[in-house]
Amino acid sequence: DVAVVEHGEPLGHEVEADEPRAAGFRQDLVQEAEQTGAQERPDVGIGRVRTAPALVPQVAEDVGCASIHGVGTDSKSLPVRTGTMLTAADATSFTYLFRVDARFGAQSVRSPSQFQLPMEADEAADSPLAMYFTVRDAFDSSYLSPTASASYCLIADPALPAALGSGTCASAGAVVRSTSGPLELRLAVFAPPVSSGVTSFYVVVNRPIGQGSHPSESTPVVAAAVLVDPVVVAEGADRFSGDDIAFGFMPGATSGFPWMNGQ
Repeated sequence: DVAVVEHGEPLGHEVEADEPRAAGFRQDLVQEAEQTGAQERPDVGIGRVRTAPALVPQVAEDVGCASIHGVGTDSKSLPVRTGTMLTAADATSFTYLFRVDARFGAQSVRSPSQFQLPMEADEAADSPLAMYFTVRDAFDSSYLSPTASASYCLIADPALPAALGSGTCASAGAVVRSTSGPLELRLAVFAPPVSSGVTSFYVVVNRPIGQGSHPSESTPVVAAAVLVDPVVVAEGADRFSGDDIAFGFMPGATSGFPWMNGQ
């Protein structure tokens, strides 16, 4: 008879194990553990022999993940993720800032966030070792000009800019670029050992204000989304999206969807 024991003590009544049977069963479990990479559990045994392995399933393939969210400051003025973008407006332009995080690599590797700029997709040359993702934005074209050129930049400094406005990118020492219409960036992050497999950065966009006006503080002025390229799946990796859309509202203490303010 076989008795299952926990911490060396029998569960229920003690029955001495048939040692040859227990040894054979143990050998089978050890072989199975070696084949599956399982670990032996020290708290479970057969008779007075510890044998049962913990068969923990693991994913061997790479995993890609990307998320986008707003940024604000906590009580200590440190940057924190928020439900809405950081925004600012003056008489001529509307500026908004959001954060993007992306990682690609083995599921078992849990690298901390690292603020560094991603590669542009055309520089990565469609490598199977990279995850490609796209950042796109949208805006209220009745308030912000749909024809005037907008400026933008990517910032890899984890500290938020001291001020948000038309001069933020230049003050941060970032490369300032321009775009007509909605912003669309196709970027890439490489899995280890080519790179760290993680990237975090801020995107700052400054758009000229048109001739119209925005209706209310509870209606978004801008939105941005991050999309993981399906080629990641084609290469045999899973893909997951975190918070994949962020919204920006008019500056103000009560800005946001009504439910954000308890309405």
